[in-house]
Amino acid sequence: MVDWSLARQVARLAAGSGDEGPPQADVVSLCVEMEEHVAGYTGLSPATPVPPAELVGRGDWASVNLESLGRLLDPVAARLDQRLEFAGPLAGALKAGAAATLAAEAGLVIGYVAQRVLGQYEVSLLGGDAPPRLLFVAPNLRKAVRELNVEPEPFHRWICAHELTHVQNRDVMVMTIASFFASIAAYIVQFGFLFGGGGYGRSSNNNDGPSMAVVILVSVVVYVVSFLLLQALSRRQLPTVSP
Repeated sequence: MVDWSLARQVARLAAGSGDEGPPQADVVSLCVEMEEHVAGYTGLSPATPVPPAELVGRGDWASVNLESLGRLLDPVAARLDQRLEFAGPLAGALKAGAAATLAAEAGLVIGYVAQRVLGQYEVSLLGGDAPPRLLFVAPNLRKAVRELNVEPEPFHRWICAHELTHVQNRDVMVMTIASFFASIAAYIVQFGFLFGGGGYGRSSNNNDGPSMAVVILVSVVVYVVSFLLLQALSRRQLPTVSP
């Protein structure tokens, strides 16, 4: 349903390359240093070993997140794809158009975020044996140090501590689940307005309209709650960590 290859191209174009070169501090070494301090401050220990820090570009970060998004949404997109069968001979064209539209939307959103994100603890709920990753976007770190006019090492030390706190608190699992439900709700709302309210499909039962309206309303509520939860979790910061 979603052309993920097109989404990756759009995301890389929207993200741009940013500042070339590595960050102004050794992020990998700082993460190793801060791991003990964060564990001591929180009193928590991760269920699995902390993954090594990785420096990536904007395009690479976008590809990683689009891959995760694809694993979450493809099963749902396949079911929604069946809703387009009502169009008969035009179903193929509608599916191609929907695939390109959704790919452009996903690519633009991920590409926009790729311009701003500094670090991410990436864990997949549906990735099988895919290991978690601790990612830092090198061009954005360089840009942040330059624009904020801060000392590079203390700034990068705090960024490392922030991401390691997500690892220790395991709140990234809740964030991933919330992101999943928010994405599903957004898809349901979008396709509900396009194809759900007009009596299309196998049946033209007049009762379909009210039931779809309820589904759309519930989806909007789920989306709003998930969005607020994500915002609350993303703003949780480690108050002070003294190395």
